Amino acid sequence: GASSTTTIAGDLVVTGSGGGKYGTIVATRDMSAGTGAVSYTGMGFQPKAICVLFWEQDTADATMGIGFGVDGDTDISVSSKHPWTGNAWAGTSGRIVTVHDTAGSPNYQYATVQSYDADGLTLYWVKANSPTSTHKLEFIGWA
Repeated sequence: GASSTTTIAGDLVVTGSGGGKYGTIVATRDMSAGTGAVSYTGMGFQPKAICVLFWEQDTADATMGIGFGVDGDTDISVSSKHPWTGNAWAGTSGRIVTVHDTAGSPNYQYATVQSYDADGLTLYWVKANSPTSTHKLEFIGWA
């Protein structure tokens, strides 16, 4: 296929071939919400791969991470465990998001990709104990 180069805001250069699509969804997750499926829409197409950045910065014990998912493959994430153990990080296979809540151990939530949908994706969240913070999520998807 034909190659293309796109410059965004004068800084980021994206080069691709075959007319691939990419898009973003910005959302939040209330960590006190229960276990269950949540759909994230607005991407404009069905993604085949997702990168998600997640963070909580409202307290001194900020936490953050990054996750990757590819349709038909195992999700992975790397996240800060700083609220539990200073300067510690955890890598997790099978989860696209793992949030170590600022309320301290063992309060957390994690998510797996339940489906890649026509306009975004659906995550299945699992809540452990009593997390209390709100995390920001930025999904970047490619088709």
